[in-house]
Amino acid sequence: MVRKTTFPVLCLVAILALSPLAASAQEPPKAGDKLGKISFAAPVSNEDLAYLDVANGAKEFSLDQIKSPLVVLQLFSMYCTYCQEEAPQVNEFYKLINQKGLGDKIKIFGVGVKNSRMETDLFRKKFKVAFPLLPDPEGVVHGQLGNPMTPFFVVIDNKDGGRILFTHLGAMPSAESFLQSVVSKAGLK
Repeated sequence: MVRKTTFPVLCLVAILALSPLAASAQEPPKAGDKLGKISFAAPVSNEDLAYLDVANGAKEFSLDQIKSPLVVLQLFSMYCTYCQEEAPQVNEFYKLINQKGLGDKIKIFGVGVKNSRMETDLFRKKFKVAFPLLPDPEGVVHGQLGNPMTPFFVVIDNKDGGRILFTHLGAMPSAESFLQSVVSKAGLK
């Protein structure tokens, strides 16, 4: 027997499950998936534009404009305590890429989920992030990636049309081991 207070709740759950909103829910990408065409807000600094191979004055860019064969995309939020705690580790990852001579083969940038440019700039300054952090104030990119929790990393084979090598939710085990996974899965030497 269904109690009177339970029936309206069950009806609401059924309506939501059958609604177009539920049908359009997307899961985060998995290894082997193609990322598809996603537009990112272009960086404003000349240094970040050059790092990502984005034309000066561009308002947006897509992954196919980046000449690097591998791209590591990090979804973060200024308000995510895990992202704040993870920032030094991600900075170390970026440093290791360059120390190991992989800077021309691997590019990394972050996308601030529901963060304005002011918020991403503040996060970058506070945590001394050396790679580009781009705003996603309306959560468009986040939605295109299936609305995962943060931090979320997507490692993309950029020479294979945006095929995803792997994703990682949460903190890196270590910057060194994460880089080893990237290099191994990409077949880099």
